[in-house]
Amino acid sequence: FFFNSEIFYKQKFSIARARSSLQSGSCTSNLRTTLCTFLPATLPTQLQIMSPYSAERRHATEVVHAASALSKSVQNALDPSLTYSKADASPVTVADFSVQALILGRLKELFPQDRFIAEESSAAMRKAGETTMEEVRRRVSAARKASSWATEETKAEMTDAEIAECLDLGGFEGKGGERVWMLDPIDGTKGFLGKQQYCIALAFVDHGRVQVGVLGCPNLVLPSLPPLP
Repeated sequence: FFFNSEIFYKQKFSIARARSSLQSGSCTSNLRTTLCTFLPATLPTQLQIMSPYSAERRHATEVVHAASALSKSVQNALDPSLTYSKADASPVTVADFSVQALILGRLKELFPQDRFIAEESSAAMRKAGETTMEEVRRRVSAARKASSWATEETKAEMTDAEIAECLDLGGFEGKGGERVWMLDPIDGTKGFLGKQQYCIALAFVDHGRVQVGVLGCPNLVLPSLPPLP
């Protein structure tokens, strides 16, 4: 699905407007996954494939697709005991940590000079307990093995230290970064916990301008697209 990038703002993006666009049906299906790819509104359709950010768009779509399958598998087997409340009383789950570690780890491999802004941290994961850490490690390792970019190296089981490093990539404070990825690993955690709607939101900002964005909506059913299992 291609949407107008006005959905995103200079340093943050509005998921509510994205949901509105989806529900109104104002999109064209060209992906057989429940994903939404955002491109600059000023870029002519015939040039979108030749965009200077085509590599970022392709890899963002790929990694969000993998993260959508990961999050859906967690939701299908949801264990309420592995839900943790942060200091602001907002809930966080295995899926939040797993999705962030998977996406940021992959993007760092592809774009090592880029910076990242995301919600979760290794400190929060450790506070959630050893059981949560073990489940995150298992989920991320399994997702990497099953991914379209899997190699013998990525098929190796990840360590707690590697998971923590991936999570903490998201601690950039937004000062001086020219190329920045912004991630909300699970937007709509209450919907996720209720086995309802939620999304994975990823945007790429270059010199203050949003150039690419992807929404993964695993539970969104449209007439032209099958839901994720």
